[in-house]
Amino acid sequence: MTSEQKRFVSPQDVQDEIDSVYYVTGDNAIVSCFANMDIDLPRSEGFQYITLCFVKLKNGTKVVGINYGAIDPARHSYEIGREQARANAEEQIYQLLGFRLRDQLTELNNKIRNELTQIRLRDELKENSKPGDKDYQPVTSKYED
Repeated sequence: MTSEQKRFVSPQDVQDEIDSVYYVTGDNAIVSCFANMDIDLPRSEGFQYITLCFVKLKNGTKVVGINYGAIDPARHSYEIGREQARANAEEQIYQLLGFRLRDQLTELNNKIRNELTQIRLRDELKENSKPGDKDYQPVTSKYED
């Protein structure tokens, strides 16, 4: 990470991480779970209003966004359900990318801190050494070319 890189996660960053997206309603998920079993399907009444958004990221991480549907089934919209389920998944991705960015910034800060410590220790060694010491280095002005 360079100092020119952003220090925040943008909506475009979230979109750039997405590899694939799949939607399914709750009732279809239940039917597919029991498709190969020789049993009676459980009642899935009301589950048709639940929308699941399965998102796979480019690094293989998977998240699931959920929309539970309108309280009033007469007001339910599958399109809105998909939009809200995806928004829920994207919020999870945003949090994951924020965690990744925090790790990168911490690593960068630690690297800078270590480099500054090395410089400080080297300067202290120069200032505390005397002619004849094994590690003697003449102290020069910090402002010389």
